[in-house]
Amino acid sequence: MKKRKIWLWITGIFLLITAGIIFYYLEYQKSDTAIVTPLSIPELTIITTPSSAILVPSPSDTTPSPTALPAEINLAVPFLTQAPLNNWSDPPHVETCEEASMVMIKYYLDGKKKITPQDGEGELQAMVKYETEHSMGVDVSLEQMKQIMEGFYGLNGGRIINDPTIAQIKGELADGHSILWPVAGKLLPNPYYRSAGIYHMLVVKGYKGDVFITNDNGTNHGENFIYKQSLLMDVLHDWNEQNILNGKKAILIY
Repeated sequence: MKKRKIWLWITGIFLLITAGIIFYYLEYQKSDTAIVTPLSIPELTIITTPSSAILVPSPSDTTPSPTALPAEINLAVPFLTQAPLNNWSDPPHVETCEEASMVMIKYYLDGKKKITPQDGEGELQAMVKYETEHSMGVDVSLEQMKQIMEGFYGLNGGRIINDPTIAQIKGELADGHSILWPVAGKLLPNPYYRSAGIYHMLVVKGYKGDVFITNDNGTNHGENFIYKQSLLMDVLHDWNEQNILNGKKAILIY
């Protein structure tokens, strides 16, 4: 009987302890839940870009359209013959087509509208003297002319273009650039020539339709003289001492 009472006490104490533990656990979980705040996760916005919104420029969008050239150009290059005083047979005027062309270019770049025969003669004589002092022959190439323009006139902006196209030439003229144009003189049909030389130089100053407008110093009738563009391209030859027809196709731009 006494053992039974002890067992009941032990059982009761165990039940009380168990109930206390359960009660404490339940209360702890309740208070713990009250102080825990769920994490707030911002709402994510997914942005999609339609393919039509991505613009990739095409070559036609990025390449500027070529500027249309004027239908006609005639630069105000003043005219001078290679024999300003009509002394065609006197030395050195048989050979001063290059010098006369350079004088015209210089006056054009200076904005001068006219070259008097006396001024022109003085320019030619002074230039021939300069060339002699620098060991140049009576016929000078484009490269030598560029050196003369630099040394005699102080003009440093000359550009030699090899194998030019008609489109290039028109573009240069439209930009206001005059052109020194060497030719195989015997191939240039000009009815006013007294006697065409093997090598000749003239100034191309404009274009209209299928012709180039020139100042051809080889004749008194050479101001605004027109030649077919195809013809001038065919006879275009820089100076070549062995054979003018082997001279390169080139022009000198100012």
